Amino acid sequence: MSRSHFSRAFKKATGHSPRDWFQLARLTRAKELLEQTDFSITQVGMECGFADQPHFTKIFSRKFGMPPGKWRAKEKPQRKRPPNTPGVIKRTPTCAATARKSHSPAASAGV
Repeated sequence: MSRSHFSRAFKKATGHSPRDWFQLARLTRAKELLEQTDFSITQVGMECGFADQPHFTKIFSRKFGMPPGKWRAKEKPQRKRPPNTPGVIKRTPTCAATARKSHSPAASAGV
């Protein structure tokens, strides 16, 4: 099968040229990495096969309308602050036995 015949058949089957389909697959993976990891933009681009960060940013921006860093800030779920934030001391027993011991009358009588 010739290259041009393959390209026509591929585009007919998928709606994309092989090059565009592969680039979309790389960009889709990049979006997953941006959302699910703390990799730098450069690391994400390299993991997805882009030669360098500027090229990755250019292609990503062209496809999705914003640079990857801005997309990440918009799409990545915000991390919740830990329950014990500075200035807030919250003491909770680690098990039921500890809770019973500290609140029993014998414990407060010093017995």
